[in-house]
Amino acid sequence: MNPVVHALAWAALGEKERTLELLALAETDRTPLLILFLAGPGFRALAPAWVEAWFAGLRRRIEPASS
Repeated sequence: MNPVVHALAWAALGEKERTLELLALAETDRTPLLILFLAGPGFRALAPAWVEAWFAGLRRRIEPASS
């Protein structure tokens, strides 16, 4: 199963460490579903603040530098 889907389940259970491990795996694997959650309201609307903080870091890592 997709690591992002698993991360959603672990986040719902409040398992911060496991959730962040799965999100890191999704980033490393370049899981397409991760981008949908970055761009859309679904997962982020349900996610705890610590997941939002992780996504903010991911956005900084993948966004092109402004000129």
